[in-house]
Amino acid sequence: MPSIKMKISCPNPSCDSYGDRYQWYKSNCGHYAKLDTDLDVFCGPSKCKWKCGKTYVQIHKLRWDCGDCNVKEHSLNTISASLNELSGALIQSICKGRASDEDKEF
Repeated sequence: MPSIKMKISCPNPSCDSYGDRYQWYKSNCGHYAKLDTDLDVFCGPSKCKWKCGKTYVQIHKLRWDCGDCNVKEHSLNTISASLNELSGALIQSICKGRASDEDKEF
């Protein structure tokens, strides 16, 4: 299934890094997070498990933890805007075939 690295800005509009896209990491292992076309997030280089016991979690079930603003959760509207940005990047990379070999996983 195609996937891309999860590079989005903090969903908090009052955050200093809002609007700047950064790679997001899985907190318990430190590996970079990736997103697939089912909007599942998984550990990029490994098959680390989430608290639910699975190797993936649906993106809307994640708790956002920004290192800049220290806000652990955000309103549904701000998270939705970040998800739209990320899903648009995923669709664009798949449709245009511009995803790097590392970002394509079948």
